[in-house]
This record gives sequence, C-alpha cells and structure tokens, in this order.
Amino acid sequence: FPSHDSFVESVAYAPNGLAIVSGSRDRTVKMWGTDGVLLKTFYGHTDKVWSVAFSHDNHTIASAGFDRSIRIWDIEQGLISTFQGHGDVVHSIAFSPDGKNIASASRDTTVKLWVIRGTPLRTLMGHTDEIMAIAISPNSKFLASTCKDKTVNLWNANGTLQTILEGHNDKVNSVAFSPDSSTILTAAADASIKIWSTEGNLIDTISAHRAVS
Repeated sequence: FPSHDSFVESVAYAPNGLAIVSGSRDRTVKMWGTDGVLLKTFYGHTDKVWSVAFSHDNHTIASAGFDRSIRIWDIEQGLISTFQGHGDVVHSIAFSPDGKNIASASRDTTVKLWVIRGTPLRTLMGHTDEIMAIAISPNSKFLASTCKDKTVNLWNANGTLQTILEGHNDKVNSVAFSPDSSTILTAAADASIKIWSTEGNLIDTISAHRAVS
C-alpha cells in the first residue's frame, strides 16, 4: 500500500475482513480496501496516532495517540466523538465486543472506560508506570492491561482488579485474548511470550531471539 507520510504505528482489520485501518505519525487515520485502494482519510489528530481499532459491527473506528485524545469515527460520516481525560499519551485502545464501550490505556498509568459517545464510565487505577497495551476478552468478562513495570493487570468487567500477572523481566508491550477467552498471551521486551490462564496461572513461556515490541 502507498500508505502514510511517516511511520505507521498501528493497523487493524475490520471484523468482516473487507477493510483495514491504519494510524500514523503523520497524524492521520486511513481506511483501505484489502486490494490496497485508499477508501478514506480521517483528519483531526494534532499529534502522532499510536493506536487504531475497528468495532465489531464494521462501521466504527477508534484512534488515539500523542495528543491525549481518543477519537471515534463513523466510516461514512467521519468524526462522531472525541474523548478527553487522560493526562498523557494514549498508547492503546480497544472496543468492547458489543461496540458500546471503549477502553483506553495511557502513559499516565490509568485505564479508562468510556461509553461510545464520549461519556466517561470509570477510571481503573493499579499500575505503577505507563501502560503499554490493552485488550478486552471476546466474552466481555475480562480486560487485560500491560505495563512498563513488567506486570499485566487482569480486571473484571466491572473494573475490579482480579489478579496481577507477574513473570516478565522487562516492559510488557502487547496482550491478546484467545478466541474462547480462556487464555491470555503477553509479549515483552525481555524477549519472551507468555501464555496465562484467566485465573492468573502461567501456562507456558515461549523464548524469542530478541525483544518483542
């Protein structure tokens, strides 16, 4: 794809597989057909776009980044909401499976939950350093956030901290749930990938050759 005018920091597929969204340091969000044709460019961010996500209904895109805002875009109408509330860079965002809520993770050490039209729902406190990534389980029961402090926090849907996953030796940069929501995958700068149960037990460690970013 001809892509952006600067580094591309995040990409995501539409759940129906018909489109791709990308976010870049050039401050734009772009939507592409899978054949590489640029379908739309979304303007509005005032600094680097660090994370993008597609809603499960394929009609809504979320983006966030260095301007500390989270923006919600309708793929036809454009910008529909802007969330303000984080005190620093927003590193990661995720839609709830029903598309009604957004979770965001920030360098300000907090996770925030929002109603899709921009209403703050709650703030989750528990990390001691900047949060690198966030994921919501497919069954909507869990939320996982990874941190520069080497930990992963596993939260219940109501925002209660269920357990802290400890075992990485460097910042944890990425997290994902399995499709059946029973396991969590984490990747860190210690060159390892770890698999955990949602009860907080370490299942396996996969060693990599170099840091996983």
